[in-house]
Amino acid sequence: MGGGIPLGPDSGYTCYLRNSILWGNVAGSSGNDIALRDSAPVLWIMRGQIEHSLVGDDSNDLFDPYERAKGHWITADPQFVAPGHWDPNGTPDKLSDDFWVDGDYHLKSQAGRWDPNSRTWVKDDVTNPCIDAGDPNSPVGEEPFPNGGRINMGAYGGTAEASKSYFGEPVCETMIAGDINGDCRVDFADLDILALHWLENGGASAIMDYPEEK
Repeated sequence: MGGGIPLGPDSGYTCYLRNSILWGNVAGSSGNDIALRDSAPVLWIMRGQIEHSLVGDDSNDLFDPYERAKGHWITADPQFVAPGHWDPNGTPDKLSDDFWVDGDYHLKSQAGRWDPNSRTWVKDDVTNPCIDAGDPNSPVGEEPFPNGGRINMGAYGGTAEASKSYFGEPVCETMIAGDINGDCRVDFADLDILALHWLENGGASAIMDYPEEK
């Protein structure tokens, strides 16, 4: 079929994609990250409702009269630390001996991202566009401070290993009461976050083993 997610108009089922990254799928002429079909040759093809996500395909190509993919998303290089890939094992013309090399899908950040190998927070020279770009109504969960008050897209969004938010200057060393997003200022950005989650009940939470701050 090709593509990370094949979508077609003839199904009563809908695939919901939210706070996600769909990127790097290669399928030749069948469509890469999203494959659009005019008919459904297999039963599991469905429509797509995409919100607050990154899709590698050109977004203009995904709007069509069949409305196979609807919603709002961004298109950009997600700047993973190390995307997974197939290694040809020295024989590019022989596929049977290829093997998969696992990637590191943490998002690069100038404020810090978790390195599972060294078990430390490291800083990059770029900041990923998927940081603070998820659904503003989704709880940030266990994302470390500073987190911008908005969940990250991707596998680690809402977790203790979520990459930190960068505000164009060194990370604030002192926590200020009322500074919700951690940009070293108490301003309307913090008020916006407070208003968005006013009277929201996060429920009981268990004690978590957070990665050590460095």
